Amino acid sequence: MSEDHTRVDGTRRRLLQTTAGLSVLGTTGAVTSATAAVDDETVTLVYDTHFDGRFGDDDEPNIARYATAVSDLLEEHDNAVFVGGGDDLSPSVLSLVYEGEHMVPALNKLDPVVNGVSHHDFDFGADIAADRFEDSEFPWVNAQLLTDDGEPVPGTERWTTVDVGEFTIGFFSLAREDFTSTTDYPDDWQVLGQTEAAEEAVAALDDEGADLIVCAGRVPQGDKFDVPTEVAGVDAFVGSSGDVDGIDDLPDDVVDETPEPPTIIDGSVVSRVGKEFGYLGALTFDAAGELVDYELVEVTTDIEPDAGMEAIVEEWRGDLEDEYGHPFFETDVPLDVRVDTNYGTESAFGNLATDAMREYADADLAILNPGGIRTNDVYGPGEIDGLDVLNILPFPNRLVVAEVTGETIIEYLSSQVSALPWSSFGAQPGKQVSGVQYEWRGHDGDAVAENFYVGDEPLDPEETYELATLDFLLGARDVLADAEVVSESDEFVGQIVLDALEEAGQVSPRTDERMLRVDEDVGESRDVDRTRGQLTFVFDAPVTAVDVVPETFVAVTQTGVVAEAVDVALDEEAAELRVAFDRTDTGALTSAANRPDTDLRIFGDYEPDDEAFGYEDDGDSLELPVAAAIDAYRLKGTVDGL
Repeated sequence: MSEDHTRVDGTRRRLLQTTAGLSVLGTTGAVTSATAAVDDETVTLVYDTHFDGRFGDDDEPNIARYATAVSDLLEEHDNAVFVGGGDDLSPSVLSLVYEGEHMVPALNKLDPVVNGVSHHDFDFGADIAADRFEDSEFPWVNAQLLTDDGEPVPGTERWTTVDVGEFTIGFFSLAREDFTSTTDYPDDWQVLGQTEAAEEAVAALDDEGADLIVCAGRVPQGDKFDVPTEVAGVDAFVGSSGDVDGIDDLPDDVVDETPEPPTIIDGSVVSRVGKEFGYLGALTFDAAGELVDYELVEVTTDIEPDAGMEAIVEEWRGDLEDEYGHPFFETDVPLDVRVDTNYGTESAFGNLATDAMREYADADLAILNPGGIRTNDVYGPGEIDGLDVLNILPFPNRLVVAEVTGETIIEYLSSQVSALPWSSFGAQPGKQVSGVQYEWRGHDGDAVAENFYVGDEPLDPEETYELATLDFLLGARDVLADAEVVSESDEFVGQIVLDALEEAGQVSPRTDERMLRVDEDVGESRDVDRTRGQLTFVFDAPVTAVDVVPETFVAVTQTGVVAEAVDVALDEEAAELRVAFDRTDTGALTSAANRPDTDLRIFGDYEPDDEAFGYEDDGDSLELPVAAAIDAYRLKGTVDGL
């Protein structure tokens, strides 16, 4: 920046010196704190929101307990203010019904001095968002978002100042630079670059005499580290995501909920405390602009709920509970909707949801983005309430059927594969699917998806297929932008899936080898032994394995699992891998192997040799498999005739 920011830069240097020795105690149900000498004149920022349109459950940390914790923190400190970070109006089942209107009285009750506009606040379009902003009793801010004529989004400001005691605090927020493609934001409205917008905000707030300049809002984690290194003058970044060093490629909508101590980046204090109702943070600055205190409150069920907030929750939730707050179906296996699971591997719930989508649309295949699967929890076995399903699939997305070529399917699913070493989450397929089977590899920066089948027929790149997916995905992904939409549902996808599950009554979803991970291909079997009532395939030993996981080995065709192996042995001396199947399965295996239209392969998990892959972390071999959703790597062998 060309402007003189001597005051701000001096403050930033003092912050760096002050917080260098700051330590943070472990969290309990009460406030924890690391405190330097606190001057009489201080200002405290209590933060933040990121409620996702939710109120929380009665028997867990929820918005009513959160309100009590906010009130207690504000009373504890002189010159304390509550700061929101946005992503508050959606996504949730309440949001689907009320389009975020239910959150306005709840936010007004919390009385933030400012709230940052984030992408899910636009999930129901610009007009609805403007209504919610204008009905709020506090300002919403975002420095990046402008209409087509260069004005702030209706109902918002680009930045604002607030006088707190003897302090003038300047607030602004930032957004994702792909804002238009992640929510229902008008295509012809502007989204400035983060650096440009932040520089404009700092210059304006400096001119207005701000003693502290604060960026409050929800932005992708890596960006929270990029902006402080590029923009001078921001004293603090507070929000719901941010403190993961070196990560700048997180998947959409992934937020680490674990709170961490403040991080100092080029003199700016960066602090996040998770999202929804788990934690509250507080940063205290003295009159000299020095950070002198950091506090973390864990919101627990021991905290007494705020009666006024409970009344608001009951008013909005009552009718919804009556309609959906009871069992709709029963599952005999757990339904895992955790983020790591649904980005990283095929899931039972992903299969349920995509099968329901495909069958509803009578389409050839279905694709669901893991970012549309929320709550990050596990349900069942047992009865599942309708509210649970609608909270898992809370977005106002309609089911569309689009005509796409086989080449487009290949290109799209290939583009969703995350690969090592650049993916901080390990290798991931990044989608949930139905009606399609394919192999994928995510290594050496080579994100590959191949060997596709739709139904039980090889996918034809020139053929046209009917794809059932979300209207959001067609608008958000360039590769699907030219797809011709042939139909669109009246119902949202969450309701479509819930109706299918209610009709089924009892479900037993299993994973059935739709997305086949291949970390090493050991090639075609070099021999077949028929002894002792077993059929044993012999492959070259995998180069990148130090051990195998016998119970995971299966024989697979394009229609799913044919047989489970009964014995697996890795013989390093003979440089061979032997995979045996019981004689009761030999008929099916022989038939599959000898049919020219059947693709018989053997898959199984193995413990990878870290050094064989050569991925490094600070000079040391990276410990594999990296991805939280898997415990091992996977190999593939091919069987071509018996």
